[in-house]
Amino acid sequence: QELWFTDGRAILSGQNGGGKSMLMALGLPFALEGDKSARRFDTLGGKERSPYGVLYPDGEAGDQPASRTGYIVWEWEHSGNGQWCCTVASLRARKGDKHDVTFEGAVIPGRRYGTGDGHFTLDSDEPETPVDIKEFRKRVRAVEGATLADKKKDFMRAVNGTLFHYAGGTDDLATLFDL
Repeated sequence: QELWFTDGRAILSGQNGGGKSMLMALGLPFALEGDKSARRFDTLGGKERSPYGVLYPDGEAGDQPASRTGYIVWEWEHSGNGQWCCTVASLRARKGDKHDVTFEGAVIPGRRYGTGDGHFTLDSDEPETPVDIKEFRKRVRAVEGATLADKKKDFMRAVNGTLFHYAGGTDDLATLFDL
């Protein structure tokens, strides 16, 4: 799914259970800090929902793939100089292992998301299927100046250094997301 924000604003409307709160829980804090604790995935601030449950919402039922990877991509344009940047947060889980959910994030300055010259994409050859995590890493490493992180603190440092430039660094960024 793609969401376009006009002048930095969007209105989300829909039925109860339609995913509006989940979009906000995952779309901002998780996608910019990589915190995979249950409190980030439970839209009421509890511990009922986990990152595993996002990738396997039906639990162990049915014929599901042995592993799943999900990506959240944000494309940013600097209002002063028009430079673009992509941030990517990924989660990966294996079916049946609720405690082994891994995170990787990337900050890709100077790129827009999509296809074409100067763009970064996670599209695979399969329709509506993103690349696997190995290909994700390969694509990030191929971009000069890009940062690939598998730890929350490293990802937050890259996000802050590229997008926000808070003097207090990741502590200030974490405070922003806890508001």
